[in-house]
Amino acid sequence: MFFATNDPGGFFSLRPMPNSVFDIASPFGSGAQLVLQRFPKNSAQLLPQHSAGISVAAAQARQTFGASGGAIELFGLTDRSGQDAFNIGLSTNRARNAENALRIAMSLGDFSASFSNGLGEEFEKLYFPNDKDGSSNDSFRGVVCYLWESIATARDVGLRLQISFAAPPLPAGDRRTSVLGPLHLGRLRATPRSSFA
Repeated sequence: MFFATNDPGGFFSLRPMPNSVFDIASPFGSGAQLVLQRFPKNSAQLLPQHSAGISVAAAQARQTFGASGGAIELFGLTDRSGQDAFNIGLSTNRARNAENALRIAMSLGDFSASFSNGLGEEFEKLYFPNDKDGSSNDSFRGVVCYLWESIATARDVGLRLQISFAAPPLPAGDRRTSVLGPLHLGRLRATPRSSFA
């Protein structure tokens, strides 16, 4: 079972899904969201605090999924400062670095499902269109990691429905914006297409 864990410095947060997120309990299996944030500007390097968050998430995943279970889906995000092409590459590198670290920490084999991609600044553009410059918002310089019990969990019909509800525009403060927004956008716009879609 996953337990909510927040880094005091704001570098990572881990929250279980679905019961802590959705109003009605979904039928799909165990899952969690790990957010790694506060990456240094223009850097894809994982900080020690990010590694600590990955260790916490991996330990809980092993207890929840079993020794060789689990699937991971990651999307990198940037603020809107800089050129979009640069931000796509930067966010992709952040996601891939986090994916590699998570695969090692969770002891995932080559057969295990994983996917990572960068969304650049598209998340901010679509979900926060009135913010002219998101560069001051550290929460969007990072990687959103979804840890699923299996590929079947990630493709569950109940989850697909929740993802569709996370499409913009959402009311201000809607928790699905931060929890499922990157997943919604990633499955729609990631290039190449997410293997979880």
